[in-house]
Amino acid sequence: MNDMLKADENRRLTQVGPGTPMGQVFRHYWLPACLSSELEAGGGPRLVELLGERMVAFRSPSGEVGIVAEPCPHRGASLLLARNEECGLRCIYHGWKVDGAGKLVDAPTNRNPERIAQVVRHAAYPAVERGGVVWTHLGPPEQRGPFRAFKWAVQPASHVQLIKVAMDANWAQAMESLVDSAHVSYLHADLVRSGAGAETAEWTGTGQVRNTADGAPHLEIEDTAYGFRYGAIRRPLTGADTHRYVRTTVVVAPNFVCIASPEGRGHFEAYIPIDDHRSMFYSVHYTTHRPFDEQDRRGILEWYGGRPGLDVDENFRKVRNPDNGWLQDRERMRLGETYTGLFGILNQDHAAVESMGPIVDRAKEHLGPTDVAVIRFRRMMLRAARDVESGGVPIGADQDLPYESLDAAEGLVRLDAPWQEVISDGLAGAAAGPSATAYG
Repeated sequence: MNDMLKADENRRLTQVGPGTPMGQVFRHYWLPACLSSELEAGGGPRLVELLGERMVAFRSPSGEVGIVAEPCPHRGASLLLARNEECGLRCIYHGWKVDGAGKLVDAPTNRNPERIAQVVRHAAYPAVERGGVVWTHLGPPEQRGPFRAFKWAVQPASHVQLIKVAMDANWAQAMESLVDSAHVSYLHADLVRSGAGAETAEWTGTGQVRNTADGAPHLEIEDTAYGFRYGAIRRPLTGADTHRYVRTTVVVAPNFVCIASPEGRGHFEAYIPIDDHRSMFYSVHYTTHRPFDEQDRRGILEWYGGRPGLDVDENFRKVRNPDNGWLQDRERMRLGETYTGLFGILNQDHAAVESMGPIVDRAKEHLGPTDVAVIRFRRMMLRAARDVESGGVPIGADQDLPYESLDAAEGLVRLDAPWQEVISDGLAGAAAGPSATAYG
């Protein structure tokens, strides 16, 4: 299979700064900026790095959230040091004050502050809070469509568990781990186990069990108005004469993924580009039928390796990281107690992706049938870049799609039934072009 990217395509896929083709694509979408819990009313501003730009997010004493460029418009001192006052941030260097809309509301070093306030405009970005996340949009107003909430973002906070972790790798190769179903059978073998009998995946309290041990799934892909979705089709441990085991993944442009979960639960993930070499990982686990209790939350955080203070520090840096070899336990591997020697789902994913280097040389890959979703993802995003360069709009950005309906699922499907039977979101194939492509 010859679908490796050329060097210029790799650059187009991975470069996200202002003025780059992929950077322009991302500036058509709403993106997570930070967690709502990071912003205290009247507290210190927080640094937000997104698409190669540095901003500060803050919550005013009365509770409104603002996001503005980090340098003060006067002489460039960082507004991370600013006083958080009512109606805006006041730079501690010379007292200039800007509000959340970028308006200069005070310039006390000028004899006519009202006049300079009419001339100076500070870069500011919209902020929307949904699902415990502050979302923003870095494109100009004419590119700014309505904010659309995913299914988890409309659930009560009691039904949602958020995880945020920094990754030392480009957003695209991180995303490729999310759209790759085959790696689950190997990289996550300790935490997503095989077990005969169940019709769908089951949550044990410390991991998942599913009715298949097939490590070479057959993929069938369906394009959609928001991106694409696919079924990873495996032979089940029981019922193989009449059924196949299907695990679906829903890919939403530019960088969101709905992942199949045990019945009654949902799972959403995204890698948000910080710059060309770093990304921020958001993992959301949720239910729609009951609140999580403390045991649920502990189980999720330990399974994923996202426990605050134990696995992740206050700046969202991993305790297990490239500098310490991700604390891989070779002794437990030798004893047969673990396949990877790595603790937690996210640490396993991050170790594999970060070990490639910040930007992998995709021209040296040797892709196979289980990589077709990765190939489709790359094609989708490169096409989006071409669309923007030609004056168009990237996929899904100009359509009012009901994201709250999107979901993924897995389970047994009859041999004579389409794989889509395992999931229904009402959006399949809408304005999508070809209905499906099969790969073996």
